[in-house]
Amino acid sequence: MGRGDLAEETAAAIGLPSPEQQQETIRQLQPRASWQPPIKDDGTHIDGQDIVDVLVMGSGFCEGRFRIQEFFSATVLPTVKEQAYWLKKEYGIGGRTWNFRDGERGFLDYDAKGLRIKRYASDNAPDYFRLLPWNEVARRLHLLVHNNQYLETPFYYDRANETLQKLGMKVTDRIPFLNEK
Repeated sequence: MGRGDLAEETAAAIGLPSPEQQQETIRQLQPRASWQPPIKDDGTHIDGQDIVDVLVMGSGFCEGRFRIQEFFSATVLPTVKEQAYWLKKEYGIGGRTWNFRDGERGFLDYDAKGLRIKRYASDNAPDYFRLLPWNEVARRLHLLVHNNQYLETPFYYDRANETLQKLGMKVTDRIPFLNEK
């Protein structure tokens, strides 16, 4: 009789479960990690303002916001298909973390299909995502730029001021109402 047998007999004599029973009990009590694929959002979890917030942050590359502003400020724009192709190249393939206005966390993905906004869920609930194809991103960015909602005013004027300073002027020289504060 080996030591393992003696230990099992002693455990059985005092009423302890067998090692197999202990393993089964542990397995049953452990929380089960259940991965759920993200659910396509219907606008309930990722709304229009979230989309605008993502778009006005630009491509994430240096000077990307200004390239987008300049591209969509053109007097004559290329076709939507060509705009989508340009945006696909500007954003590239990749992503970044994202914080929503309400404090929730998420992720932005860019690939050949478009811009994917993902909102992480809490408490084992499924994540939600919204895929914006590049042609939809192009239409939305065109509207934002056209309606002067893409670059924040102070940000835009700071950039314009840098350009005008190189020419020896100030934005306030060119836009008189900025002198009225």
